[in-house]
Amino acid sequence: MLLAACLLPGLTGCGGKAKTAAGQATPVAAVRKWATCMLEFDKAGFMESLTGSKTELRAAEAFMDYLCTLKDFKDAVVKSYGERGWRAFEQEGGAKLSLNLSDNRQQLDKAQWKVSGDSAEGSLPGESKVLHLTRKSGRWCIHAKDILTGGDGDLEKFASTWSRLAALLREKKRRIGQPGVTAESLDKELGANMLPILLGRGQP
Repeated sequence: MLLAACLLPGLTGCGGKAKTAAGQATPVAAVRKWATCMLEFDKAGFMESLTGSKTELRAAEAFMDYLCTLKDFKDAVVKSYGERGWRAFEQEGGAKLSLNLSDNRQQLDKAQWKVSGDSAEGSLPGESKVLHLTRKSGRWCIHAKDILTGGDGDLEKFASTWSRLAALLREKKRRIGQPGVTAESLDKELGANMLPILLGRGQP
């Protein structure tokens, strides 16, 4: 995920925390921890699994913050409108949100990792993309750039897009359950507000 171990103001990358060292003692353990933290919406643990430049870390954090915000939004929707209400947000014609994250951790032990000193590389089962890892103070961390996909490679724009989407979800979450606001109406409203962001309009 990222190349150089670092601690940045407001951003935690791969550092030397003893309490997390065991979870990153091998390349496969580091990838397993990263996947587990993403699936469990553990933003701190997710960021501890990564290393890289300030821009790369900020982009990764922005995406993870979006996922955590989306999880909170879904929980609020289900609480007010039930599972049927959430399905409205998953369908075509509106926001088309999804929290269906793939879980292939059971196949990690089958993955082949090439280790050379403090560097390692390998692919997740069924995936062609290669993950690169670096070991620092006994802990393996994924290069953040390897998990960032989509867009045109502009990580500042990538971070801005996901940050804006997260902010929009937090704004719309306050409307959940208000008089006259149904899951269907809020879904269409959210979808309409998301479109300009996804198209890159109004980027700072």
